[in-house]
Amino acid sequence: MSEQFRVDEFAACVQGHFVGYPLVPGAYLLGKIHAHIVSRFPANPVLDIKKVKFVAPVLPGQLVQITIDDTRWPRLSVQLSTEQGRVLEASAVLAAG
Repeated sequence: MSEQFRVDEFAACVQGHFVGYPLVPGAYLLGKIHAHIVSRFPANPVLDIKKVKFVAPVLPGQLVQITIDDTRWPRLSVQLSTEQGRVLEASAVLAAG
């Protein structure tokens, strides 16, 4: 299952990050990943998001897709991608109960 989102260039998280070359902050992207996992697996708390690798920047206005592979439950493989390709890879661990 995947979800898509877009961050507007006037969003508060983008302002001042960075002047002259605005980027969507990594903390914002991790928050979106966390929220997506919680909505998809509400009975299984997120214990950890780790092995985060930022492959490319996300620019305001880009369409971002979150893709989760849960074949190694309770460990998840997470990817963010834009039209230009993969921008982030991470692992997440959920409580299995």
